[in-house]
Amino acid sequence: MIAAKTTRERGRVLFYYHSLNMYINNKKLPKKPYAVKILPEWSLKWDIISNILDGEIECVEYLWKDLVSEFPNFYADNFECINESESKVIFNLIVKRYFNKTKKHTIDTSKIRSKKSKRLVTVLLESKAPIRKEILIEKIWNESYDLTFDSRFYKLVERTRHLAGIDIKNVNKAYSLVS
Repeated sequence: MIAAKTTRERGRVLFYYHSLNMYINNKKLPKKPYAVKILPEWSLKWDIISNILDGEIECVEYLWKDLVSEFPNFYADNFECINESESKVIFNLIVKRYFNKTKKHTIDTSKIRSKKSKRLVTVLLESKAPIRKEILIEKIWNESYDLTFDSRFYKLVERTRHLAGIDIKNVNKAYSLVS
């Protein structure tokens, strides 16, 4: 009984330590520790954060539905925390950082001449969170991802960054607009 409680506490502490470290230093989470893996709540939250950082939006949405079904008194659809005390913990700060409901970007895409740059900015504006390069390439070129698009994508990002008022950041291989 004591060992089980110690393991639960260790998993919770490791979750908070690594997620806080990631939040402050803008780094990836390390490999999920065993003490976190065996705790369903913390393991699920770890997977959500990890997939947010990887730009796996569809996977995050799927995992969030699991979180809502497991903890309906704490979480609701659309990445919402409905418990006041739970809404102040690091997990929810991370979710709010990446799934901010109030769009801070006011970019007039009608002034962007390049069709690809306009499409890139539009996709980033419409996104709930950072997006992986592979997904952006598929949405911009309307083709399945292929390595041959990488250099064109990087050039497109650089050209688009030079447009007035457009700042694109790349954190953990996922792209987003800077607020």
